[in-house]
Amino acid sequence: MKAFRFALVLAGLLALTSPWFARAAEAEHGGHHAAPAAGETHTGKGLVKWVDAAAGEIDLRHEPMPSLKWPAMTMTFKAHDAALLKGLKEGDRVEFDIVKMGDEYHITRIVRLN
Repeated sequence: MKAFRFALVLAGLLALTSPWFARAAEAEHGGHHAAPAAGETHTGKGLVKWVDAAAGEIDLRHEPMPSLKWPAMTMTFKAHDAALLKGLKEGDRVEFDIVKMGDEYHITRIVRLN
């Protein structure tokens, strides 16, 4: 009987603390989870850190992206078409669109601002 009461109390405590742990985990990651639906276009601005046009990848230090609830950070993106990255170089300021494709965000448009 004691084991049953203990299990019942433990289950109650877990039920009460689960929301707290969920909020703590979200805060730990800056709340930058992507809730919007796949296929939705999000626009951002940032600074090119490096480009590998042959691999179709670009590393951007982007400003906050409110539509995704992302803070400013540096991320590597794949280009939907590697030709989009042609002529871009480290230090370029850019405006870009990203769309979620599978589990990743891909650049579908990128324009040099400087």
